Amino acid sequence: MFERPPFKNCPQCGREQGFGILWVSSEFYDRRCKFCGAKATYCLPEVDKKVLYLDQFAISEIFKVKERKRRADAPHAEFWAEANDLLDRAIRRQQIICPASNIHRDETMVYRDGKALDLAHEKRLILRMK
Repeated sequence: MFERPPFKNCPQCGREQGFGILWVSSEFYDRRCKFCGAKATYCLPEVDKKVLYLDQFAISEIFKVKERKRRADAPHAEFWAEANDLLDRAIRRQQIICPASNIHRDETMVYRDGKALDLAHEKRLILRMK
């Protein structure tokens, strides 16, 4: 009744698709069979994730690289392109999170394309959380 997917075959009664998730905590999760009530507890892996705070300058530079809005003669273009690639790779591997702050939002308002920069930052955060 309270079990949620994904369901597996129950190790005790053998019924197919009966062994669902009952409870999840920070270190463990429980499964229970919706047919026979058999219950088991499993350990979750330790979180190995770092918090990386990007300042507004870094966010702006990466945005310009991704949106191709950097001037051709702007310095350090290769650095920001590589930084963007490395950040994306670390995020996809769930090795880092990059939190936003109200200060980012305030500083973004004064940028000439502030709405696009704000949306790009939010989209990047959403992709990171998946």
